[in-house]
Parts: sequence; C-alpha cells; structure tokens
Amino acid sequence: MFCFQATITYAVLTYEAQKYVVKLRLSYNTIHACRNGCCLFRKELGDVKSCPKCNASRYKSESSPIPYKILHHFSLIPRLKHMYRCKRLAELNKWHANQKEGSNVDCVPESKA
Repeated sequence: MFCFQATITYAVLTYEAQKYVVKLRLSYNTIHACRNGCCLFRKELGDVKSCPKCNASRYKSESSPIPYKILHHFSLIPRLKHMYRCKRLAELNKWHANQKEGSNVDCVPESKA
C-alpha cells in the first residue's frame, strides 16, 4: 500500500510541476537516459535501443516505447531572457553585482514583483 501511495504522490507532484512550466512558458527538451546513469540517448545514440557501456535496455519493455529515465533539459538562454524581461526584476537580479564593496547592506531589497 505504501508504494502505491508514494507513486500517486509523485504523479501529483509531477503534474503540478508541469502546470507551472506551462504557465511560465518555459520550453524544455526531453532526453532519454540510461537507467544506470551511464549515458544520454541523444545525437549519435538517439536510435540505440540499449546502453553501449552497461548494455542495459533503454525501454521498460521491448514492445513499449516508454524509457526508464527521462531527463528534462531547460535551455539557459530562454530562462535568462524570461528573468530579464521585466525591468524591475532585472534590477533585482543585478543587485549583488552593483553593490559597492564598502556597503553594509547584506540583504536583497524588498520586491513587489
């Protein structure tokens, strides 16, 4: 029973995370990975059915295309563009770099953004 409950909780958390990603309009790439963490199945390994290092199967079964592990890669450039789109948020993001060395202020100013 505990394992089943943990699976439901994980599914709900994954769904909630995906809703936030859609709301923020952040795109991501899905990359299949070896279940042992040996390699990523991309570029020249994109069509391989098993890991070249440990020979583990890429998919859960031979008949289904469901991989053991999926990596969600969020590109850095769109995320930075999103962070600096608003002028107020851009000022807050650059706050530490703009502080003088002799300043006694140790915290980031309050934000209404």
